[in-house]
Amino acid sequence: MKKCSNCGRECEDKDQFCLICGTKFTGEPDGLSKNHMGENRAESDFREDFRENAAPKAAEEAAQSAPQKTSSGKKATKILLMAGAAAVIVLLAVVAVLFLRGDGIQKTDPNAALLVYSEDEEGFEFVTAQGTTVLLEVDNVYQAERSLDGRLCAVLADYGFYEDSGDLYYADEKTVVLVAEGVSSFTFSDEGTGIAYIKGSADYMTGDLYLYSVKDQESTKIDSGVKAGSVCISPDGKSIAYIGSYSNDYSFKGYRSIKGDKPEEMGENIIPIAISDGGKYQYYYELTGSSYDLYVKHRKNEVKLATSMYSGTSVFLNKDYTQLLYIDEGKTYLSENGDTKEKISSSQMQYCVLPDNTASKSTDTTESSIYVYGISDFGGKVVAIDSSLYYLNKDFEPELITGYVYYYQLAADNNSLLYSNGGSLYYIKNIKKSRMSEEIGSNIDIYMFTASDDLSQVYYTDEDDTLYYKKGSKDSRKVADGVYYYYAIRGDDKRFFYLMEYDESKSAGTLYTAKWGRFRKEVSMVDEVYSIFSYNGAVFCYMISDDGYSYDLYISTKGKDFEPIVKGVISY
Repeated sequence: MKKCSNCGRECEDKDQFCLICGTKFTGEPDGLSKNHMGENRAESDFREDFRENAAPKAAEEAAQSAPQKTSSGKKATKILLMAGAAAVIVLLAVVAVLFLRGDGIQKTDPNAALLVYSEDEEGFEFVTAQGTTVLLEVDNVYQAERSLDGRLCAVLADYGFYEDSGDLYYADEKTVVLVAEGVSSFTFSDEGTGIAYIKGSADYMTGDLYLYSVKDQESTKIDSGVKAGSVCISPDGKSIAYIGSYSNDYSFKGYRSIKGDKPEEMGENIIPIAISDGGKYQYYYELTGSSYDLYVKHRKNEVKLATSMYSGTSVFLNKDYTQLLYIDEGKTYLSENGDTKEKISSSQMQYCVLPDNTASKSTDTTESSIYVYGISDFGGKVVAIDSSLYYLNKDFEPELITGYVYYYQLAADNNSLLYSNGGSLYYIKNIKKSRMSEEIGSNIDIYMFTASDDLSQVYYTDEDDTLYYKKGSKDSRKVADGVYYYYAIRGDDKRFFYLMEYDESKSAGTLYTAKWGRFRKEVSMVDEVYSIFSYNGAVFCYMISDDGYSYDLYISTKGKDFEPIVKGVISY
């Protein structure tokens, strides 16, 4: 067995990604485990895995080149309201913003959706927590990106690896629209209003750059000779920066186009990584030999933030790109409003710790892993640094919460924190006022736990697979023995679901439910359950299909019994 570094669940050694949260396994644990399904995963992490393991090898039809300005609006031909077909998990979750929390954190909408492949329907379906689906009639999905709020999605599908291109689609919770054919790469704006894409890359390296307006359903050609995969786009989808005049990896130029205007040269060997609305803030690398110098440009003021950086570093942005956290030589730095850097920590930041279903987006490039969070300010937030939890105060000074943490969870209001170091359980009521924790359970041998959104109820297992229930500082109550490590809480009524009597030879067990740590009973409508997980308030479970090798996806929400939503899900 192996443990997912993102959500903490254990999975089979053969699994290439976590079936709970979709994180790709790399074999390198990060030392911290999130308790719930993380929102920080990068869809691009899975492209190479898809290329090697899931994409068909046959050649696809070459796409026709686009005119200077095109109008798009061809809709996919089928929309399903209930799924009942064979499916392959694609590593993407689509969510929608409902409102902003009081501290400026975007909260996701109840209409969250998973993207699954239906062999019977010959397409990918967006499956919501309410049991509805929208069908995209394609054979494969090569790349999928969501808007920062997650409600909108862009998908590069039916990708032909001999042609190095496919069809680009835009999707919301109701419709799917064909944007362009013959597309080799794209990037989707945070607000879901624009898509920058490259097509016609006959040399598999460069092509014509287009900017698509979701509102107008029109594409405008920006430039030619643009390196595939080099484009970044502003949150409002109107400004872009990219690599052009490309000869090889050591001879090229950086360009920007602000609000669709004529491209402007940024300089020799410039690699853009982010651009804000109107180009007010521009972040980019300058290639110097085999390393990179990091810059920020605010209007006409250019500031060098770091020198001799190497590829693969992580950068973190707030939602309007006014703040940049980045890693240099194992240390964490901040640049705010285009100003010079300020050292945050002598160690490396791993990610920002936020409540479940916080809006976020991440992408991987050759040079960086880029994380964008739906927050207005990194100040007043919890961050994971060097396997420890810190609170960044309003002056961006890290205040230690705990030196080593194994599992943790922030309450939905972003005020309370629950965490465990493996042997004890700790609680902080209001982390903004005090970082002092209360030990609400000592010597209780916590292997893993999950809690309700307000942290008032906690279920945990020990290393002997015994399940316990704990409410506040009251003593723990034993619920059951022999509990498997898959369990989940339903958001509407805090009902708890867990697996027992797990048969390793079948990789399946019996599903049980409890409430308030009592009233335990078997869930009769599903049998031979492989795994369960909570997502956006609902509980999903995978049950082994009649064919013995695929899974049926069931859902339970709003106090209802489990109902089938997708048949024949196949893990690859």
